[in-house]
Amino acid sequence: MKIESSKVEGLFSSSFTRVNAVPLPSDTLPGVGIIGCGYNPFLAYADASAVLHPILDWSKSQFNEITMNGQQYQLPDVLQAVWLSNQSYASVTGKSLQSYLTELANSIKVSGNYGFFSASATNEFSDSSLRKSENEFSRCQQSFDLWSISIPADIARLQNYVSDDFIKLINAINPESKDSIATVFNVYGSHVLMSGVMGGKAHVSASANKLTLTQKFEMSTIVQAKYEQLTSQLSVEDKLKYSEAFDSFSESGSYTYDILGGSPSLGALVFKNNSQGSSDDNLKNWIQSISSMPVLTKFIDQTSLMPVWLLCEDKTKADALKKYYDNTWSKSQMAVASLRANYIDELTFVLGDNSDIPAPVGYTKVPIDLNSDAGGKYVYLCYHEAQFTPVNGKQPIVDIQVLYGSQMPAPGYIKIDVDLNSGAGGEFVYLSYKKGEPTSSDVINKITAVYGKNEYVPTPYGYKQISGDLNAGAGGDFVYLCTYQGGTE
Repeated sequence: MKIESSKVEGLFSSSFTRVNAVPLPSDTLPGVGIIGCGYNPFLAYADASAVLHPILDWSKSQFNEITMNGQQYQLPDVLQAVWLSNQSYASVTGKSLQSYLTELANSIKVSGNYGFFSASATNEFSDSSLRKSENEFSRCQQSFDLWSISIPADIARLQNYVSDDFIKLINAINPESKDSIATVFNVYGSHVLMSGVMGGKAHVSASANKLTLTQKFEMSTIVQAKYEQLTSQLSVEDKLKYSEAFDSFSESGSYTYDILGGSPSLGALVFKNNSQGSSDDNLKNWIQSISSMPVLTKFIDQTSLMPVWLLCEDKTKADALKKYYDNTWSKSQMAVASLRANYIDELTFVLGDNSDIPAPVGYTKVPIDLNSDAGGKYVYLCYHEAQFTPVNGKQPIVDIQVLYGSQMPAPGYIKIDVDLNSGAGGEFVYLSYKKGEPTSSDVINKITAVYGKNEYVPTPYGYKQISGDLNAGAGGDFVYLCTYQGGTE
């Protein structure tokens, strides 16, 4: 099992600064500075990394004094703040990378949310795990919420607070020029952050081989239990209950963990035991520090993100911005962040007098002799994996068939002219394969071989056995190829 190092951050106190940041009173309620900023929803879910330049300028607003948890703060009069003081869990799980990202995007019901938060996967999972079609993905977040901040969706009123920089840029764009329109999205993103919850958050993101992971519990259940184990919140009873699942996960999966908000030094201890006390104490100490340095923990609802073109008073330019977003910018953002599973694009065989025959460069050898117990030469299948690319990608193999004797390959199939019974007698046995499109659900991602003393050889979980004994007529073991077809999504 691979364990990634944690990342600890504390961001967005009232004095948080950025390029072109709006000057605010020093006692402004923490979090106000990001509300009204541009947001790129393709980058991350409710995260500082996706917050861009201010679109709404709260220095144009009057400020009111409010009390939060016994402390006085300043709040722009157009904003609403609500004290929450609660804890919650949120989980997102998908049997594939694309289904995981779809569930994550669906967590906020914004029109046109296709592809939202795509890049978050590359921040939370390793590149190798993202490219394995047999992997499923899950994320468990525990949020410690202090307060929410929101802007009423009164477009006419909000026009009074639009920043001078945003107005200048909108005035300067040419609605007929894509390059001109792109500037708006490059500087401000595609949406305005209209609301959010401030506090602290800790999460575990995990990927695991769904073909080998124990099926006793759902992945989301295991990941939440793993999170509670790492933070010493798991009961003795549940430790026993999930012990077998944890062992299976150790063999089949990997995880990363992350802490945001509160004291960075205390946050760094949450997932670690130390001589000063248990990690349960560390968690409590970190929670107590959150109010001194809260961060954006989550969105409130579908109103948390509003398209930037709704603040554009010129209808022609607003329509041009929306059209560019739909047809160009959203697609380019998804393409940058998109990752698809690897697939098999080439097959070959190696033959020799012993089992130490190496695979060709760039190929992987299936370590099972296809002439098992039949005598003759050692014969091994080797495959080449390709990475998905949107343009000029290599065609994947989508089907494999076994041929006997003088049997001709089916239309569209390519025959590999190597007798798999070489030196063992019996029938001539060949392999043929068909190629297809990288987006096909029939894409072959994994291939292996199984053998046994009769024709009923068990197939590995999740795999499909290809009809046709590769030792036909030669005696020896029954040998079959098995493929895993998980597609690239």
